[in-house]
Amino acid sequence: RVYHGQLASGINFDCLEKTISINFLNFDCLDEENYHNTYKLRNLESNQDYPNDHVEIHFVELKKYHESFSTMLDKWTNFLVKAYAYDTKHLPKELQIPTIEKAVEALEHMYLSDDERESYEARLKWLRDEEMALKKAKEEGIEEGSQKKAREMAKMLIMEGADLALIRRVSGLTAEELSELIKSTK
Repeated sequence: RVYHGQLASGINFDCLEKTISINFLNFDCLDEENYHNTYKLRNLESNQDYPNDHVEIHFVELKKYHESFSTMLDKWTNFLVKAYAYDTKHLPKELQIPTIEKAVEALEHMYLSDDERESYEARLKWLRDEEMALKKAKEEGIEEGSQKKAREMAKMLIMEGADLALIRRVSGLTAEELSELIKSTK
């Protein structure tokens, strides 16, 4: 469905994007030694591979995983297999990667009591509010700075005797703002 769902009327199959299915299994499913196996489409009669590599099916069998940190998949599989044993203070050096650390924090949050979760959520809300307040203050500061610069430029143009319509267009000031500025420069 994910693959053919990309098709719209008049679209050819060669325009479809690759579709990858990833299955993490907590049981042995395949008669394969490796814990990660990838399958692609093949014609059973001619034994020919499908002409493009648009469809892949990955199976990660967690019970077959033997501790290794060679690849990013190894690291994530290790985390999935041993997540119960990890927390932000007890994470192997090999797993100290921002995305895995974030996953560990999310798990810790899931295991909090109702009171702890409420306190945690309140802290997160406070941090988000602070971030938004700083962002808003910065934006207002920038806006205020540009308004000040526009007024200064308009003031210089007024003193030079430039056309008011031109000053308005260039500065972006409203007629009322320009009128007030003219009064203040006299």
